[in-house]
Amino acid sequence: MKLNHDCVRHALLELEEKMEFLQNLTLTDIKEFESFHKYGEEDFIYSLLKLKDAGYIVAEYDEYYDQSYDMEIKAITWDGHSFLDNIRDPIIWKKVKGVSGKLASVSIPFLSKLAWHAVTNYFSLSD
Repeated sequence: MKLNHDCVRHALLELEEKMEFLQNLTLTDIKEFESFHKYGEEDFIYSLLKLKDAGYIVAEYDEYYDQSYDMEIKAITWDGHSFLDNIRDPIIWKKVKGVSGKLASVSIPFLSKLAWHAVTNYFSLSD
């Protein structure tokens, strides 16, 4: 399955907006997200699982024999917030997508590095 980078960004933005301190988001909560409806259940949940794998969110995911599942989002990690801060601005995101779109596939950590470079270049800062 191909990772939808726009879905990843939109999901992370919505998580940040809807999460409250020390309150988890349940699967029922997550299914109310605009990005869930915009990108569809499969892309959305897959994006959340990849954000979990990358260490950008803390989440629990259980899959059952009947192919149902349950998910709970507990937090956005420090790295998740850093990534989100780098991709939040639509101008930066457009630049990141322009570069990443030239490649067959791009990982979330690679997107994060691209975003960091786009931000530093935007402000003409050097390493």
